[in-house]
Amino acid sequence: MLRTFLIANRGPKPPSEFDIVVRRLVELYRARLIVAEVREVEELPGAPSPNAPAESTDQSPEKQASTAGETSLILVGNYVPAVCDKGHEADVIVVWHGSLSGTDGQASAEVLSSLVRQAPRPVWLFREPVRFPERILVAYDGSAHSGRALHMAANLAETVGAGLTVLNVDESRDEVAQELILSRAAGYCEPYRITMERVGVFGAAAESIQAYAETSKCDLLVVGAAGVGYLRGLLFGSVAGQLIANAPCSVLVAK
Repeated sequence: MLRTFLIANRGPKPPSEFDIVVRRLVELYRARLIVAEVREVEELPGAPSPNAPAESTDQSPEKQASTAGETSLILVGNYVPAVCDKGHEADVIVVWHGSLSGTDGQASAEVLSSLVRQAPRPVWLFREPVRFPERILVAYDGSAHSGRALHMAANLAETVGAGLTVLNVDESRDEVAQELILSRAAGYCEPYRITMERVGVFGAAAESIQAYAETSKCDLLVVGAAGVGYLRGLLFGSVAGQLIANAPCSVLVAK
């Protein structure tokens, strides 16, 4: 399912655990790896005037293939346009949260939402603590977008040998509707050779998902880019923004 990973780095170097985990995932998927360093035009040696137009490109002479299955390159331009342009060549865009940090050292919510909104492929945001995904949590509301998240999470769980928890949050406290949604999720997961757990909770969506992620100590939260219920406008509304910015673990946004 994931044949090409694109790591898009900028700024402080990620911890060694980040590189170890991503490369292990690449190995398990037998995928191709693209490692890109994103630089502003003025950061390059012999850069033109800051007023000159910036161009997103990977045609730098510093581009090189490290191994048969790995390519290292430099993307020139603003981070989001450069990464999104190159992202068309990958199945998943992998980002260390430090690459989105502002002057205060915190990940910029504006850059984060812009990246995930414009990205042509799923975005996997790694944050500390960096852990290999052995416990995966997916938020599912029955929509098409959350369905893609469910299948991506199930495929990932099968590939890496992780346990999968499917979480539905019902703000209307409709037990019957919630059970139907969770039963449907179980049916979708039947083709996968995984251990799956269904969990239904009532309450405010973002707070409930975040709280469950914290108490369950999951390694990865998988969400859809939008949905028909509480996940609607996942990266544009307060629910999604709060969830992705404040999740206690890494987040994979499926598209």
